Amino acid sequence: MTSKQVKINQKIKDLQAKVNKLDRDKIHLLFFEYHLSLRNLYHSPLLFISTKPFAFITDTKPIDHVCHISRFDLDDTIKKFKKKDVYNAKIFEANVKRGMEENWLTDRLKNIDGKVYIATLDKVDKKKAWEFEQKYKGQPYSKNGALFAGLDLPFLRPSNGSHFCSWLVGKFLSDQGYFEGNTSELVPYDLFYNFLGRTKLFFDSKDYD
Repeated sequence: MTSKQVKINQKIKDLQAKVNKLDRDKIHLLFFEYHLSLRNLYHSPLLFISTKPFAFITDTKPIDHVCHISRFDLDDTIKKFKKKDVYNAKIFEANVKRGMEENWLTDRLKNIDGKVYIATLDKVDKKKAWEFEQKYKGQPYSKNGALFAGLDLPFLRPSNGSHFCSWLVGKFLSDQGYFEGNTSELVPYDLFYNFLGRTKLFFDSKDYD
């Protein structure tokens, strides 16, 4: 086994331990702050022409992406090696190429280059959360919406809606009764700042360098 794989395995183990401690009846928001690197620039150029300049101009924390944990599932792949149930988390998020989608949290974080913060809110209405995900899953990503979020320029947004990460989380929080306002004008930092008192560092890839 290579040293890289050893580090990835350790990341997954650590993440699973953290996920297993989360309250499965509450809302959890995840905020991504990607490190400035050529790798991140290559894979996510949109982030570095939208969120990074916004953070520099407004002197705010450069939060590049936001999503929420959509559900917790028993992880059958490692359950047989444990005496107690082990849970993994699925996140619901906006992807530039694939639109609104659900991913395993550990798969999403094992290769990222950056920090992830978590904000835990109060009780989640699981039925409404499931209905929300079914409604928006597979809908396309709006690059114009993401680029011009935070600016009062509605004529630059597509007519079929502004589907991007902070819009999606804002809609989810509105549906759950935690947010009021125009979700098309949200940037990831807006949500980070709104829940600042509940936010703490969840993961940092530099811990595994």
